Amino acid sequence: MTIRVTNIVCTCNFNTSVYLPKFIIHYPFCEWNRKKFAAATIRFNDPKSTCLLFGSGRIVCTGSRTLNAARLTIMQACQLVRAAGYDPKISDFMVQNIASSFEYDSSINLDNLFNKYPAETNYEPELFPALIFRPSIKSNGVYLIFESGRVVITGCKSMQIVQESYVNAKIIISSVFKRSKR
Repeated sequence: MTIRVTNIVCTCNFNTSVYLPKFIIHYPFCEWNRKKFAAATIRFNDPKSTCLLFGSGRIVCTGSRTLNAARLTIMQACQLVRAAGYDPKISDFMVQNIASSFEYDSSINLDNLFNKYPAETNYEPELFPALIFRPSIKSNGVYLIFESGRVVITGCKSMQIVQESYVNAKIIISSVFKRSKR
């Protein structure tokens, strides 16, 4: 039962406006349709991540599994913007969300968990198969707990909060077993 980071979303500013039609001419592998979305989409293979570049110079990086990969992706996007004739300077780097998951050792009785923590949970199996657990501790993430034993933790802004949320989720769930997996 180990935690695995599945997605990191971070933002930063290049401190320069980018005229996206000019940028797209330099890089036809980028996607941009101003009628659908205001940002150009830049997909990278190594590390496998995606950046959204806005005309204001703001950038959103998603899909990275480590903070170093997210930083590297932003540096690669910065190099593309520089090669297109702009002078970007990276500032305001901020992690917006870290999503992670783990498999609990047994199935989880979501009804019992819902009854035990009514103020912190939302469970409507007709609408969504997971129980949504929002701990009263504000710094922790939000847990999506599935009956199969899979737990997704989202809403964390640092790896330390991911680890604290992981420990907290295991403590909360350990009191509510349904049956062992076979």
